[in-house]
Amino acid sequence: MTRISNVLIPIDFSNASRKAMHYATHLALKFGAKLTAAHIIPSFPAFSYAFPGDTEEFERKAFLETRRLLPAEIPEAYRDQLNAQTIVKCGDVRDELLGIVAAENVDMIVMGTHGRRNLERFFLGSTTEALLRRVPVPILTVSERGTEQKTELPFDVPFRRILYATDLPEGNLPGLHYCADLARILGAHLTLLHVMAPRDATSFLDDSELHARRMGELHKAIEREHGGDLSVATEVVQGTPHHEILKFAETTNADLIVINLHSKGLLERALLGSTAERVIRSAQIPVLAIPGPAATGAAPVEAVFLI
Repeated sequence: MTRISNVLIPIDFSNASRKAMHYATHLALKFGAKLTAAHIIPSFPAFSYAFPGDTEEFERKAFLETRRLLPAEIPEAYRDQLNAQTIVKCGDVRDELLGIVAAENVDMIVMGTHGRRNLERFFLGSTTEALLRRVPVPILTVSERGTEQKTELPFDVPFRRILYATDLPEGNLPGLHYCADLARILGAHLTLLHVMAPRDATSFLDDSELHARRMGELHKAIEREHGGDLSVATEVVQGTPHHEILKFAETTNADLIVINLHSKGLLERALLGSTAERVIRSAQIPVLAIPGPAATGAAPVEAVFLI
């Protein structure tokens, strides 16, 4: 059973992180998880070396002011119902956040990403990118420029249609068990999508045969996870993976895209230029990115949401 016991939400007091807070509080309430809101005051080593006294005083004042303001970032309607804590630290933002993940046994991260005016953002931001490369737990990213998700009740989790995009590696699909569990807990409909690249000229199978084979692989995977309480569908399409994933999500009104991060090891993932990063850059709905080791069982799967 998928467990979400501690949700970390990095706060930078922007509209993006406030939008992420909407999802983090909903999920923490749904799973009975602790909510950890953290703000990291960036350190400036060169300035600290030149003006050590001034830097210490600035950090002290910033620390006290942030500690006063941070609790107000948790929506008032949720405060009495949540087991929440706030953490303020000074230092390297990425290193401090990774330290909090380890020290607090965080199993979900929810982050806001800042939008760009162009259709596809050129970069995600150094903090988000670094966490995607190094964090050992799933991350849910929520775009600032995405449309607002509507809920029927004040504390409903706004995920009703989950899209899991897979490239169909051999064996069990990475993240499928996690997605199936999440869909059951949230009462959501789950769709498995595989995007076939344009057919290789050397292939002995035509498009219809390849389509049938891929659909068969999806059905076999679902059989291992299917229960009477799981609403699930499968789909295979052809085209450029990130374009087709985003188009399918829009056409089906998906609330959440789930995608795996393929890695060359836990500490540094070969993410740049991949389908995963392209989807995360461009999606206007939340994207749940699952690290390879956590998804495949090399480490306990908890939860991380990037918004």
